[in-house]
Amino acid sequence: MRCSVPIAAVFAAAGALALPAPIQPRADSDGHSHETAPWDDGATKDFVIHESCNSTEMIQLRKGLADALTLADHAKQHILRFGNSSEHYRKYFGDAPSAEAIGNYERVIS
Repeated sequence: MRCSVPIAAVFAAAGALALPAPIQPRADSDGHSHETAPWDDGATKDFVIHESCNSTEMIQLRKGLADALTLADHAKQHILRFGNSSEHYRKYFGDAPSAEAIGNYERVIS
């Protein structure tokens, strides 16, 4: 039995049905839609230093943490440039793949 619908039309219709629907914001029970908050809403990029520290200790901690971030970023950039063939990399990480070390430094930085 022969079909009167061209095969190209069938594939075109199937392709149109497979397109994703646009994403709509959620609506509550009253029908009002709400914008979602950014994933980092309310977060801080600063380290929280306990209130028991005096001002001198806070300054020292902030400087030390800033230095740690700078050092971690430098180490990450070094690995990205030289990979695991660097003498410094091999001293601390041996023959391990560089992705894990880069990821750990990135966690410290961000």
